Amino acid sequence: MKFSALVFITLLAFVAKGQTPHNFCSKAKTQFPQAKSTTTIADVDENKYDVKYQKLDLYMTDNTTAVVGTATTIAQVVQAPFNRFVCELLDMQVSSLKINGVAQTVVNDGVTVSATLGTPLNLGDIFTVEITYSGYAQEGIIVNTSPTYGVTAAATLSESYSADGWWPCKQVLTDKIDSCDVWLTVDNDLMAGSNGVLQNITPMPNNRHRFEWKSRYPIDYYLISSSVANYQDYSIYAHPVGSDSILIQNYIYNVPQNIINNKARIDSTALLLDYFSEVYGLYPFANEKYGHCQA
Repeated sequence: MKFSALVFITLLAFVAKGQTPHNFCSKAKTQFPQAKSTTTIADVDENKYDVKYQKLDLYMTDNTTAVVGTATTIAQVVQAPFNRFVCELLDMQVSSLKINGVAQTVVNDGVTVSATLGTPLNLGDIFTVEITYSGYAQEGIIVNTSPTYGVTAAATLSESYSADGWWPCKQVLTDKIDSCDVWLTVDNDLMAGSNGVLQNITPMPNNRHRFEWKSRYPIDYYLISSSVANYQDYSIYAHPVGSDSILIQNYIYNVPQNIINNKARIDSTALLLDYFSEVYGLYPFANEKYGHCQA
């Protein structure tokens, strides 16, 4: 069983009407035909490194699948000699790839991005890759307008093999990422949710601000996530027996009727978290949060 510190939901728009929500994950997999029959690694050279840390520093918006920014990967060589770095990225333009600060010649075939090192790395070496890229995600991001509240949201859905639709990654379940930071720059009238704990909201040029999220739990590539919309933050806390308070952070559409319709159901999440922590053990991400982004 896998747990996610951030869950994207379509539920809230339906529970107010007493309707049954669509199975968002299953629906998305039919929309993303490449989501996906993949059963093997895209390139065997991906097996030669272990991802230790991932940072995404991206600009996104609520009404398009466009992504612009930089992905930084810190990894360790586990098979030597290591003379070629490769990751997966679908149909995006790569403007720069640096390994340990040195610009590399990029090979981008629309499925993988790779670079050959002039000097091979040794077993155990730690290295940093910075990839600057842009484009429109063909999968992995869904843009939807709520028929109930009229709010448009762009939300990622990377399970099982669609993370490469919006960021350059190693899609291997046996290699969990030890920690991650997700920095999302959006227009000032929008908010951006992601995994972990919000560290800062930093003012940016051009009437934008950056939401800086930090998570220090191991995470599978497909669980790194983002959601952008005109949100309001409605946060509550669970209080499991024998534990400190656990943040339950909800980014919900910034429409007054939305919170009126759904406050009681959102508040019940704290009771559920208390109960299941008592029955099954403390919620695994208690030091960060449990959360929803309405999408």
